[in-house]
Amino acid sequence: DNPSFFYLSPYKLSYVNNKQIYFNYLYDKTTTLNYENQIKKTLMHFFDDYQILKLPKYNQILIFHNCISSLANYDQIVSSGGSGKDEDYNIIGFFQGKVAVCYGFSLVFKLLCDYSGINCLVIRGKTKGNHAWNMVEYDGGFYHIDTTWDLLEDHNDGKLGIYKFFMVDDLWIKKSRTINAIANYPKSYGLQYTYYVRNKYMINDISNLSQYFYERLKEYPNEIIVYVTDKRLNWEIINHSYKKASDKFRRLNNYNFKGKCDKYWSSKYGIVRIILGG
Repeated sequence: DNPSFFYLSPYKLSYVNNKQIYFNYLYDKTTTLNYENQIKKTLMHFFDDYQILKLPKYNQILIFHNCISSLANYDQIVSSGGSGKDEDYNIIGFFQGKVAVCYGFSLVFKLLCDYSGINCLVIRGKTKGNHAWNMVEYDGGFYHIDTTWDLLEDHNDGKLGIYKFFMVDDLWIKKSRTINAIANYPKSYGLQYTYYVRNKYMINDISNLSQYFYERLKEYPNEIIVYVTDKRLNWEIINHSYKKASDKFRRLNNYNFKGKCDKYWSSKYGIVRIILGG
């Protein structure tokens, strides 16, 4: 799982007498060197433009996540059941056209972390099929990051936004997949570094939901996101709490958000996302 070895195919190996392994090269030497130079230049500009190495470690991880989840596209041929290109499974697909599949995105994320000196692993497991994502080491622990599932708006609760699989623990990630039991991956505990908890987009009691919505409306946002740990949450409570908050905001601020708002909720994860009209 070394992203720098993009010129080798991990799925096309030749064996001789079960002892010797011959790697199949995807590109000739000239093409490989051209790709290496292009990627190095791109990374240098990216790290310089955003002053990456001067940022706190957490911010670096967040930028790497957003770089993929906000810009990349999953190969539609693969999502439709077809066979992907070799570039879908290495870093070239992303750097050439921002297109890849889960393994390719995981390698790109690891490459960015490697450049920053952040310990990052590529994790393998299964959803409906084989899947790959990452774990990063931060503040003495390891946390899961799945840029693929955070970029797919039409897949796996994608309407909940791009942070539902950012810095989550084993209990959270296992709600959607199994982790390869053969590999000795680190254990992960706690949600304290998720996007929701770190930014205080979280409540523990549904009785506080209306006030939370009201406080967020005062910021005139494009969307409201909240992680609710209270298992009593349901659609009736969400709709009632938002109506109460929006009525109060309209009355006290003489302002009404135009257009229809779209609400999304996952009972599995406890995430609520409201996209507001103009």
